[in-house]
Amino acid sequence: MMGFRSFIVDLDVIDLPILGRRYTWYNSNGSSMSRIDRVLVSPEWVDSWGVCSVWALSRDVSDHCPLVLKTLNNDWGPKPFRFNNHWLTHKNFKKVVEEGWREQEVSGWMAYVLKEKLRGLKFKLKDWSKVEYGNLEGRVKKLVEDISDLDVKGETMGLASEEVVLRKELFVEFWKLQKFKEANLVQRSRSKWLTHGDANSKFFHSCVVARNKRNSIVALKDGNNWIESPIQIREMVENFFVNHFKSRNTLRPNLDGIAFPSVTLEENLLLTEPFSLEEIHKVVKESDGNKSPGPDGFNFSFLKSCWDLLKGEIRILFDQFHGIGSLPKCLLAYFVTLIPKVNLPFALGDFRPISLLGCLYKLIAKVLTNRLAKVMNSLVAGNQSAFIKGRHLVDGVVIVNEVVDLARRSGKECLILKVDFEKAYDSVEWGFLEYMLK
Repeated sequence: MMGFRSFIVDLDVIDLPILGRRYTWYNSNGSSMSRIDRVLVSPEWVDSWGVCSVWALSRDVSDHCPLVLKTLNNDWGPKPFRFNNHWLTHKNFKKVVEEGWREQEVSGWMAYVLKEKLRGLKFKLKDWSKVEYGNLEGRVKKLVEDISDLDVKGETMGLASEEVVLRKELFVEFWKLQKFKEANLVQRSRSKWLTHGDANSKFFHSCVVARNKRNSIVALKDGNNWIESPIQIREMVENFFVNHFKSRNTLRPNLDGIAFPSVTLEENLLLTEPFSLEEIHKVVKESDGNKSPGPDGFNFSFLKSCWDLLKGEIRILFDQFHGIGSLPKCLLAYFVTLIPKVNLPFALGDFRPISLLGCLYKLIAKVLTNRLAKVMNSLVAGNQSAFIKGRHLVDGVVIVNEVVDLARRSGKECLILKVDFEKAYDSVEWGFLEYMLK
C-alpha cells in the first residue's frame, strides 16, 4: 500500500473519493473486502472538468463494483467577491481605492456608511481588476507567443532597437501576470507554513485543488437516498441545522447560590473606557491578512494597507459602538460554511458549521477580546484548560490520557464520564445565561 501511495504522489494525481459504497471488492463469502478500484485524475483534468463525483454501483457476477465518473455542472450561484492581496502590489491600487472611497457620499450611522462604501468599492475593484488582470490565461499565452516570435527573429535576423525595447516590455507584462497568478494561488491555497521563497505555482495549485476537493459537497445522504441537486442540498442543510440548533423550550433547573468571580472597579473601568485609535490599530497590525473574508469580501490586508484612509471613519464607528453598546444589524451578516469533520463526509452530522464574518465585525470583536484577555485570569478558575492564556482545550485531553494510563498501571478503580460537547455553546438557552449573570 505504501508503494501505491508513493505512486500517486510521484505522478501528482488525485484519488477521487467514492460515493455509494465504502468498498469496491468483496471475496466470495463476503468475509473480506477492500477499496481496490479507484479513479485517479491529474490537477489539469480537474481544471478542465471541475468538481466531479465517483459512484460505486451494485455488482452482479463480478466481485468488483463498477465505478461511474460523473462530471458536475451544478450552478451554486455567483461567486462572492474576495479581496486579492496581490492588488496591494500594484502601483495604482491606492489611487483606485482613494478615488472609489471619496467619490461616495453616504450618510447615516457610521456602520451603515462603512458598509455601503465597502460595497461600492467592491464593484470598482472588480472592474479595475478585469482591466488589469482579466483573461489571464489568454493574455499569458499571447505574451509567450509574442516573446517566442521575437526570440526566433533575433536568432535569424537580429532585432531592431525598438524590438529589443518591446521584448523587455513584454517580459515585464508577462511577469506581472505570472506573479498575480501565483499570488492568487497562494491566497486560495491557505498555505500557512510556506509564504515566501521561490515561485512554486505547481505546489500552490495542488493545494487549491486538494482544498476544493475536500470542501466541495457533491452529494449528501438523506436516509437511504443520495441528494445531488444544489437546490435540494441547500434545503436539506438549512432544515438540518435549523432543527439542530433550535430552542427546545424544555424545563431546565436553575443553579442558585453560585458565587461567580466579579471584576473589580478598576477592571470594570478598563473594560468600559472609550476605545483609542492606537488600541484599534494594534489589532489591525497583528491580525492575519489571509483569513477567509465574510460577505463584504475584505480582509485585514486591506485594512492594513488603507489604514490612513479609513482610520477616521473607523474611529467614529468605535465611538458610536461604545455609546450604544450594541452592534448595528448591518454588520451582523455572515456566511455559514461547512467544514468536514471526517475524511469522507456523507451526512450533515459529519460537518461542522462556522461563520465567516465581515472585516468590521471581526475588528470590533478582536478589540473586545484583547480587553477581556486582561481580566480573564481573575475570572476563570485555575483548574480550567480553556480561556486562560497559554492553555488550550486539548490540554484537558492530554491530562485525561495521563489519568487513565496511571489508573491502568496502578490497578486502581476510577470513574470517568465522557460528555458530548458537540453543542456546548449553541444549546445553552439565552434565558438561562441571563438568569445566571444577574
